[in-house]
Amino acid sequence: MELDVWQLPIPDWGLTCPRCRYPLRGLPSHRCPECGTDLDMEKLVEPWSRIREPRFDGTQLPIPNFG
Repeated sequence: MELDVWQLPIPDWGLTCPRCRYPLRGLPSHRCPECGTDLDMEKLVEPWSRIREPRFDGTQLPIPNFG
């Protein structure tokens, strides 16, 4: 079974419809419910915006709590 990631629900990336600016967070389909525009994820999401900041970069050290 192949998985088409572009058919999955729209992730919470703060995207809006390019036509009516409707927020697209969590929509199950790639069609705007407000204006009916077909959404092309390749055009909506810039390639560099898919990269997330690291949560831990190795410079932070845990501080022990000795009570």
